Amino acid sequence: IAPTFWATIDGSGGSLTVNPNNNTLVTLTVPNLAVAGPTNFSIAIGPLPGSANPNYVTIPRSYYFGPSGISFGSKFVTAVYNYSDPEIIGADERNLGVYVWDGLLNSWIFQTGRVTVSQNRLTADMSHFSLYGVRAPKVNLEFLTPEGTVTGANIPVSFNMTSFDIDGNIIPVPPIVEGL
Repeated sequence: IAPTFWATIDGSGGSLTVNPNNNTLVTLTVPNLAVAGPTNFSIAIGPLPGSANPNYVTIPRSYYFGPSGISFGSKFVTAVYNYSDPEIIGADERNLGVYVWDGLLNSWIFQTGRVTVSQNRLTADMSHFSLYGVRAPKVNLEFLTPEGTVTGANIPVSFNMTSFDIDGNIIPVPPIVEGL
């Protein structure tokens, strides 16, 4: 897994930002008293895991936070994930979520987060470190009408929309007809 970014953060808190080529991917903020003394923190950026659900639009990278095995008790560290609009094509940005890999269950577990659409950021609190990813359920549109080339000021459009819940199950939606 590469690249890996490192910072020693002590009990007074601090932050670690991953910004290859001045492109900020994620910032980790460690609050005051989250650790007792100097601790070597790391963030490794890796490829998208093969276990990613195909019913989701997943930011094409994974985040491995270290040191492994550390937990923060009643204190939470905060990660701010940055993404670009092209990385989330096909998803409703407001539904982006953070997923953490659970090795015991061998599955991705949803964690809450806060999306700031205007800044393309997702903020999430973490109580421990593991492998994390960012994703949202896919939204698929299938245009039914009109067919071919149509001109005019007000054109009725019919399409099927398929959306998925956080578990990847299809949410049924009736056909929608709108005038454009």
